[in-house]
Amino acid sequence: MNGRKSIWVLIVTLSVFCLGLLFGCGAKEPTPPEVTGVTLTAAEGAEYGKTGEKHLLGYTAPEDSTVTFSVLRGEAPATAADYACVDGAYIFYAEGEYTVTVYAAKDGVVGSASAKISIAAREAFVKNVTLTAAKGETAGKAGTLYFIGYDVPAGSEVAVAFEKDGAPTEDVIFAPENKTVVFCGAGEFTVTVSAAYGGTTAQGSASVAIAVDPLEVALTSDRRTVTEESGVVLQKTVSYALGDSCKTEEASVFYRRGTSGEFRLAEEETYALEGDLFTPHVAGEWRIDYKATSRFGASGEASVRITSRAAALTLKPSFEGRMRIRTNTPVEIGFLVTGAADKYNVSFDTHGHNVVAEKAEGNAMRLTASAPDAFTVTVTYVHKVTSSQRYSIDLDFYSVDDLTYAPAWGEDPFGGMPGEVLSSMGHLFTVDAKSCGGLPRTLTAANASFEVTASNISADGGDKEAQVLYAADDPAHPYILVNNFGNNTAHGTFSVKMTLTDPDTGYSAVAYKDFTVLPTGNTDAAATKTIADYVERYASYYNVGAMNFTSDLPAHTRENMVLTREGIIMHRTNGDFALNGGNSDFARIDASGENIRLEFRFELFGVNPTTSAVGLGIGLRTGNNDGWAGFFDLTSDGTRLQLSNSLDKGAVRNEMTGAELPLAQPGTVLYLRLDRTVSETTVVYTLSFRTQESGYTQYMRSVYTKTSSAGNPGAPVAQLQFTHRNGGGCYAVEEVRLQRFA
Repeated sequence: MNGRKSIWVLIVTLSVFCLGLLFGCGAKEPTPPEVTGVTLTAAEGAEYGKTGEKHLLGYTAPEDSTVTFSVLRGEAPATAADYACVDGAYIFYAEGEYTVTVYAAKDGVVGSASAKISIAAREAFVKNVTLTAAKGETAGKAGTLYFIGYDVPAGSEVAVAFEKDGAPTEDVIFAPENKTVVFCGAGEFTVTVSAAYGGTTAQGSASVAIAVDPLEVALTSDRRTVTEESGVVLQKTVSYALGDSCKTEEASVFYRRGTSGEFRLAEEETYALEGDLFTPHVAGEWRIDYKATSRFGASGEASVRITSRAAALTLKPSFEGRMRIRTNTPVEIGFLVTGAADKYNVSFDTHGHNVVAEKAEGNAMRLTASAPDAFTVTVTYVHKVTSSQRYSIDLDFYSVDDLTYAPAWGEDPFGGMPGEVLSSMGHLFTVDAKSCGGLPRTLTAANASFEVTASNISADGGDKEAQVLYAADDPAHPYILVNNFGNNTAHGTFSVKMTLTDPDTGYSAVAYKDFTVLPTGNTDAAATKTIADYVERYASYYNVGAMNFTSDLPAHTRENMVLTREGIIMHRTNGDFALNGGNSDFARIDASGENIRLEFRFELFGVNPTTSAVGLGIGLRTGNNDGWAGFFDLTSDGTRLQLSNSLDKGAVRNEMTGAELPLAQPGTVLYLRLDRTVSETTVVYTLSFRTQESGYTQYMRSVYTKTSSAGNPGAPVAQLQFTHRNGGGCYAVEEVRLQRFA
């Protein structure tokens, strides 16, 4: 209650008191309530009689009285600018003499008592300056939040200043409204609080030692192994302290080739680092160092290693088979490359041929051949960093005199001939080519010449060589032979050069083929199995199905024969022992059964040049595989082909006469049929023949008594055997078929 209000209360109270006297004449006068012990004392920590300090009011009044207060400054009521009353305590702002009066009213009468106090101006002060770390924080560490505590006179003007290691600093984050501070960096920080009051000033301070912990830095990547030009996402984390918003971060990239040696600072063009995406441009080992430095002066670093593999390539020819190019004319040949070709060095290997190959624009090479030839250019891509990473293709070419008229072929001018040959066994060359210009014409082996260009063949008893031979010296039927008749152990490799010449233009083209020699075996059983397995493996080429053998084995084939695409061919000439004498078996057929029919195609390439002989025997093994019964023979009288019977056991012959047989000359083709029919008592063999244009003509009929005696023509047949008889010319036996009847 202020002073003016107290005076008015006093006036009203006195008026009521006087009225009571007027109307209460004759009554006993009431006793005013007694107010005692009015005091003003300084609050704890305050100074008595000083401005701005708390002074506690004390008094005693009857409990049932109404208490009021008044305050005078001098003789006049005090104002709000002079004092304030808060919870029974008085704070005096201005100097002067103050009177605090306590009034107690009861039963219409009022009692009072007062206390006086002289207030003098108080000097400024700063007390109890403290720095207290926030709850949960670590005191003495940079980034910790501190509360600043201090006591100053009420109404003072307060200022806060900071020093670091004795010098003024702004390396703090200060929030005056909250009286909080964060110290940035390490050092001795001092907080000074200044208070200005009543024309005086005062200061107080507190200090704290601040340390900086190293930053915890982590660096990881989503992948540790990538290929060139593939991005790696980096994940970086730093444990910055509270308030450490001012910071620097930097990454350094190091590189080494391979997986050993020193890391060196990488050249900028060898990689890209954009934000968190790292992309290596070259293969090798990479180390990325990441360093962070805080505003507080703390630092930390981490690193991650990444392996960059060589970029993969897909390298393919842009054309199929073998390409024809014109001699002495540069031509650009493209090949297909998928992948980072710029990461690789390109080289060309012409394997010693008269060819110049060099890099052209893009994925291509410029090629110049100086002569008609067949050759291979190997294109190799070797990685510039990882030399073990390489890709290569072989591009097949042949150069010709003229692109328009020179011979041409598909993927294989040797017509798909297998690259494996058997020792002591001939393999007929086949040709798949045509001449160009005008109407295309199919070229044959007669338009080709063959040459063994390289040979590396070994055998028991010394080295052997592959020979190119011609059936009956006929260029139309060339074959390759590894002559090793002694024990058939020849093995190794050789290469054949084929030169094709267009007979109309004279232009040539050349092709090569590499062959591997397989040893046939040095025993009859081993040779039989090796040859049978070989024929079965290449059945699609050698057309074994057309022979229609009924045995589980394709044939009990033997040496001294030549394999062809159509079947089995036998022609050993050019000094071969089979030309000069002696029998040589070249195929056996399982032929068990009562009624059988054997059919085959016979083509004559040439008679024996000395004797004009032709000798093909169809041998019979009856009763068992060792029971020889003899031969039906196809021979020559020097002019015409003839059929004869040399079966043993007194065979009954019934030869048809008057048949006009074909001439014994190269190119003659016969289809022969041998029938065996069995009745209750007899066995009958019938030999017939036909040309391609005519039906079968019976030439010979032989009748035998039915028996079971091995080696007797009347006994059941175990095997049929083709035999080259007594050096009898050169011929082919093909399209063999065997049928059985009920």
